[in-house]
Amino acid sequence: MVRLVFTSVFILFATVTAAQDLLRLTDSVSKGANEIYVMERCAALDRAILNWGGEAQLNQFDPNLYNLISDRYYAQKLVAVLMHEQRGLTSKQAEEANNRTEDEIYNRYVKRFENNYASSGQAFNNDAFVNSDMDYCMPYAEMAGQTLDSAFGASNWRKALQ
Repeated sequence: MVRLVFTSVFILFATVTAAQDLLRLTDSVSKGANEIYVMERCAALDRAILNWGGEAQLNQFDPNLYNLISDRYYAQKLVAVLMHEQRGLTSKQAEEANNRTEDEIYNRYVKRFENNYASSGQAFNNDAFVNSDMDYCMPYAEMAGQTLDSAFGASNWRKALQ
């Protein structure tokens, strides 16, 4: 019984810690996070927003919001993979590295959204931490989209996603 209680407390503590141990993206960068990490982190944030909000809910704010965030997500993800490849990883290694990092960060954002929703009824709209990260990610999302537009054509990479 004591072991079960200890295990339950440990799991709860580990879950709360994982959700809280992300630094604001601005702080991560000031501590040396590289551009690949920023791209992966921004992609993970967009993925968490897409999956938490869902198409119908996000499009209530703007009929194109889900598609806009989806394009940003895929652009940042693809650019992060390309950046890994430029550093010498094979395509497969680059995708695996990207997926590992993105999944870890995605899970932390989702846990944060869950905690926010449980305490306030809002997953991310009123969260200064998440809003700070979203603001920081905007120019990276634009840069990722522009990079892919110039490399593959503005509509070509988007068509490949459909």
